[in-house]
Amino acid sequence: MLSRNEVARFFKEGYWRHPIFTYRMWRGESRKWSSGKEVWEYIGRNRRHAFLLVDNSADEEELQTKGGAVAQGLRPGLGIQSHHKVLEVGCGVARIGRELAPSCGEWWGCDISSSMIRIARQRTTHLENVHFEVLEHSSLHCFSSDTFDRVYCCVVFMHLD
Repeated sequence: MLSRNEVARFFKEGYWRHPIFTYRMWRGESRKWSSGKEVWEYIGRNRRHAFLLVDNSADEEELQTKGGAVAQGLRPGLGIQSHHKVLEVGCGVARIGRELAPSCGEWWGCDISSSMIRIARQRTTHLENVHFEVLEHSSLHCFSSDTFDRVYCCVVFMHLD
C-alpha cells in the first residue's frame, strides 16, 4: 500500500509522467537495501533511469546542459587550470565531469556504483584525459593524499551511509 507521502511525491516530482519507471523505483525503494551501493547499482542498470535520478534529466542533451551549468561555476570556484589533476567524488554518470574534463589536465571520477561508472565511461569515450575508479566502500583510500590538485563532490553526502 502506498502512503500519502509517496502519492504526494509521485505528483509533486512529476513521476506520473513515467509510470513504469516510477513503479520500478518504488519497488526498488521498497526493498530493504543493505547499502547505498546496492541502490545505485540498481539505478545504473538503465541509462534513462540513471539520468532521471541523478538530476531529473530526460535525456543526454538535458544532462549535458545541467552538468555544463554546474561545471561553469566550478571552474572559477575551484580555480581549475589546464594542468590540474581533478577528482570528483561520487561522479555517477559523469554529469559534471564530462563537461569539466576539457578544462583539466586529467579528470578522475570515482563512485561506489560500477553500473553508474559504466554509463559515465560510455558518455566520455571522446575524452582522452578522463579516468574512473569504482570504490569498494565509501572511502578514498585507493588514492594517495597528494594525487590531486582539486577535489570536489556535488550532491553526494546525503547518499553516504
